[in-house]
Amino acid sequence: PRGFIIRGELKEDYNTYLKAMTELETRCFQPAIDRIDKLVERAINDYQIKISKRKRLEQAVDFISVEAKKINIEKRKSTQQVVLDINKRVKELTSELMIDLDNQIRIVKDKFKHISVENESDLDLVTKRNELAAEITAVSERNTNVLDAVIRQLEGIYWEKDENNNYITSEQITDALGEELEVLRDRIHADVELSQLGLAVSIIHHEFNSTVRSIRTSLRDLKAWSEINEDLDGVYNNIKVNFEHLDGYLNLFTPLNRRLQRKKEEINLLEIKSFLIDLFKNRMDRHEISFKHTNGYSKGKLYGFRSSFYPVFVNVIDNAIYWLNESNIGNKTIRLHADDSGAVYISNNGSEIDARDRERIFSLGFSRKQNGRGMGLHISNEALEKIGYKLSLDEPRDGSTVTFKISMVEE
Repeated sequence: PRGFIIRGELKEDYNTYLKAMTELETRCFQPAIDRIDKLVERAINDYQIKISKRKRLEQAVDFISVEAKKINIEKRKSTQQVVLDINKRVKELTSELMIDLDNQIRIVKDKFKHISVENESDLDLVTKRNELAAEITAVSERNTNVLDAVIRQLEGIYWEKDENNNYITSEQITDALGEELEVLRDRIHADVELSQLGLAVSIIHHEFNSTVRSIRTSLRDLKAWSEINEDLDGVYNNIKVNFEHLDGYLNLFTPLNRRLQRKKEEINLLEIKSFLIDLFKNRMDRHEISFKHTNGYSKGKLYGFRSSFYPVFVNVIDNAIYWLNESNIGNKTIRLHADDSGAVYISNNGSEIDARDRERIFSLGFSRKQNGRGMGLHISNEALEKIGYKLSLDEPRDGSTVTFKISMVEE
């Protein structure tokens, strides 16, 4: 309908529906039609029925032509009727506006007849004249504003034929601008939210660093006391172990800090896995998830900023752990692989991704997680695109239900 624009998740559903219908047409309906044609052809040959192939083709073309002309004639009639209706309404509007103006002029002239000019000063006469003129001017300006708006609307009916013989209409342009505006609005909201989160994490990281330095100094003092007093030795060791555990988590921020990682370098993939183990080991152990890699992965390398690659791996692995835990399968496995082209694959055998979600999982704001923000995969893909890589959903590898692929963008 006019003025109705499909947006957000509804638009994604509609696009998925159109894609599914196209696949049905290509994989099901058209092959069925071709098969029927072959059966008809075989029957003609078997029973020696004399049917002209040219006549059959001509009849098919004629049928399509008649249907096409019928549809276009109906649309032409509808278009012409709309033009006539608009023309009639515009004429009625202009006539009505002119009648309003004439009526207002007549009212002003009637008022003028009852004004006594002999007993009025020149100043009062000027005031009266301005009042009467203002009444006429107000109606005149209202009419011109209305007609200007109508003119702009009529001028907005625009179309143009491109070099491919396709017509571009003003409605298509408006829809495209509306969609772009919606995307930009969503992006602004997401950027503000991410900026706030990033600022909060940065402050926490800075404050933790200051606190850690202070605790290290205190631990050294406590160590000296524990060497003198054996009763403090157990307390010291317990505090030291827990502090080192906390300090280890704090150090995980280092590869994600862009200011510390502005140098491109060759990154061994096993280093990334070690980082992921440090980060997710407790969760994987708790949910009984195996974390494996292939020989290809152990030999693989990536070239770029650690601060660009690490968050992508973190996000994909975090999602994999979540969906593996939701799937309730027995042998939960995340497997890393790399091929000779430099592409890296992250696979798991958890819940499959629905066909209608395969494209939109990278859309900003889309998530099937409970209370999910729908930012991770979108931001990960954008971060990779800035350094010449991309994140995509690949066909599941053997023994897996979901496989993500990190690869270089083809020139």
